[in-house]
Amino acid sequence: MIKPFYASCLLALTLLTPSLVKANPTASQYQQILNENLAENEPGVSVIISKNGKVLFKGTRGLANLEHNIALNEQSVLRLGSISKQFTAAAIMMLQEQGKLAVTDDIHKYVASFPTEGNLVTIENLLTHTSGIANYTDDDDLFDKEIQVPTSVDDTLTRFAKHPMVFKPGEAMAYSNTGYSLLGKIIEVASGQSYKDFIEQNIFKKLGMTQSSYEGQEIVAHRAAGYEQTEQGFINTSYINMDWPYAAGALISTPTDLNIWFSVLSSGKLISKASYEKWSVLLSSTTAAFHPTVTD
Repeated sequence: MIKPFYASCLLALTLLTPSLVKANPTASQYQQILNENLAENEPGVSVIISKNGKVLFKGTRGLANLEHNIALNEQSVLRLGSISKQFTAAAIMMLQEQGKLAVTDDIHKYVASFPTEGNLVTIENLLTHTSGIANYTDDDDLFDKEIQVPTSVDDTLTRFAKHPMVFKPGEAMAYSNTGYSLLGKIIEVASGQSYKDFIEQNIFKKLGMTQSSYEGQEIVAHRAAGYEQTEQGFINTSYINMDWPYAAGALISTPTDLNIWFSVLSSGKLISKASYEKWSVLLSSTTAAFHPTVTD
């Protein structure tokens, strides 16, 4: 996907590396690092650091909206980009625990018409980006000209199906947003709910993630704006209709809510610890593995 400089982004915690702070740093020391490395009048970042369930630091730096000079704060709602894939993968594990699918299933059990050129592609292949299914965001014509137009899940998959496979399943790994769109459709078929409803009802509502949702055109309090950086300066990022990112990148949240997510996910309260371990392995080689930062 495109990589705009989002005000709606989460700061990579690698910024706050041990080499930059003393042992057991204080909250003011963490904030000082933000202040020294980021401008106050540019698109901002939001950070949360926790250990063993205890929040050690919450902080922000920069602006949520450049045009209105609105500072980012802890309530600012941010676009998650590919961190959305974590939730998609967890939903798959939830449905597997319910006996509604298995990660070893052929995807044609749920999306019969999607072409795989005679190859067996499993749900696990989609999760691990080893399916060989092309990444639709590499299609410049689609991404530049069609991404703003409202669509449906089935229509996007029909459009994505025009791309030939790039390798045979399991032979390599190549990042594929298309694969995660297919996972969203599989979630809908297996659960009988829309992807949006499944994630919001079975994860966000259940965990008390009150500032998290599937991004649409609804008014969202404290939503941060997005920007791209050019040689001339910052500009508003191009509009994307979220029907396209879908299960690969359509969720929004806050660092506080993501801290709930991280804490509960590893506890066995949402999915079993065995499923969590499997989830971690499946995502370990992709940018969807849990790091509280936006990469696209």
